[in-house]
Amino acid sequence: MSTVAKKNQNEIKSRSLWQETWRRLMKNKGAVVGLCFLVALIIAAIASGFIYDYDTDIIQIDMSQALQHPSAEHWFGTDSLGRDIFARVLYGARYSLVIGMGSVAIGLIVGVTLGAIAGFYGGVVDQIIMRFVDVFYSIPNIMIAVVIVSLLGTSTVNLLIALSFTCATSFTRIARAAVMTIRDQEYVEAAYALGLPTWKLILKHIIPNCLSPIIVQVTLLIGTTIIAASSLSFLGIGVPQPAPEWGAMLSEGRQHIRDASYICIVPGLAIMFTVLALNLLGDGLRDALDPRMKK
Repeated sequence: MSTVAKKNQNEIKSRSLWQETWRRLMKNKGAVVGLCFLVALIIAAIASGFIYDYDTDIIQIDMSQALQHPSAEHWFGTDSLGRDIFARVLYGARYSLVIGMGSVAIGLIVGVTLGAIAGFYGGVVDQIIMRFVDVFYSIPNIMIAVVIVSLLGTSTVNLLIALSFTCATSFTRIARAAVMTIRDQEYVEAAYALGLPTWKLILKHIIPNCLSPIIVQVTLLIGTTIIAASSLSFLGIGVPQPAPEWGAMLSEGRQHIRDASYICIVPGLAIMFTVLALNLLGDGLRDALDPRMKK
């Protein structure tokens, strides 16, 4: 083996798992584009709270400025109530990102916990947990969210809780499958033989080795959840008016789709590009975390 080859091999061995994953991720142009877009969107969403005042710039009605086409003054035009669409789309990113990330985070905690318990113990515990999951999985996700929001009432928090149910079922299945492949490994049996408590064994040794498929699922589910939240807001049972949620903006602008199509196009493009960026990042993470992609 040549000196250069030995050097490269030593460099690879010296990198940690996450350093090697990051290096492979940065080689994926699509993932880099998606990551850059998401970082810029998050920064813009945070900055919008300092740039615009919610009461005067976001929800205040000014009929003298109604249905203004895109211009230097209003970059994306104004809606039927005279509100600046650019400001509302930028501010609305807060709702979509918070709902998407928040519901996935809640679903992640609940789903991974249930999946780890079902996969580790098996038997009756596994059967009980997975049968409940199968019941929820047999019902369309949007229908579960509609029922929960209808029961709890229309609010951002209730929408976040409703969407977290659908996320939890996906994480439960993934975590269970990953844990079942790891629970019989020698290091797990050794830790169990040493008397390590079960909860610590699961948290410290099993779940960290199941993170690869879970991380990929997180990025993909955030995009799916954003679409679901926008769909519910479009139907009028999501984020309550007059909050500038992207789905609600689409619903407001559909009656002007012929004479002022930009009212629908702009929030629609915001949803599309955000979900596309998340999918690109998710595909890149899947390739970077796949051991078969290593050379």
